[in-house]
Amino acid sequence: RANGWADRSCDPSAVVDDLDFEEYVKGVIPHEWSPSWHPEALMAGALAARSYALSHHLRGGRWDCADVDDGTVTQVYRDDRSAATDEAVEATRGQIVIRSGDIVFTEYSAENANPTADAVDDPTCTGEVQFGHGRGMCQWGTQRWARGVCATPPCDFGAHGAEPKDHVWMVEHYYPGATVVGGAHIGEPCGVLPPEGGTID
Repeated sequence: RANGWADRSCDPSAVVDDLDFEEYVKGVIPHEWSPSWHPEALMAGALAARSYALSHHLRGGRWDCADVDDGTVTQVYRDDRSAATDEAVEATRGQIVIRSGDIVFTEYSAENANPTADAVDDPTCTGEVQFGHGRGMCQWGTQRWARGVCATPPCDFGAHGAEPKDHVWMVEHYYPGATVVGGAHIGEPCGVLPPEGGTID
């Protein structure tokens, strides 16, 4: 644990916690998504946060001393929990986001605008100013999709339709070509590819 910046994350005074993976996700969601939001938005967040952290882990970690930090360089983690966000994590336990057999690096940011920085059509965010890098899942967008409303109505939902969407739809929307897989448990990886790539038997 450090201040979230590269020059401090592995400083000798920093504390590195070894956490159960799902407990880690439970410490992220109430600080990256609002616990008062719709359950489908929270479940979408759990899928994104879990896959994001796992992708760092499988790459050998974000830092030399830890897979992730607890600040905004990766994603915010704190020890406190929320019943609503814990339920979202449990409802999606072990589920991850994949594309072409690989775990998707599921970036997300607060407000992605329309279109997102990845050129994803996001009518719920029409008229909103990008807040964050704008790539991947829009945190505020998940709440709007879950409720079937726009930030500044009226807006044209087009082929998406204005009816509320579930968390799987949101994941597939924000990460085109991706699907949600798994459940119950994520097993230990059979190996870790080096940065230059390779094959695991």
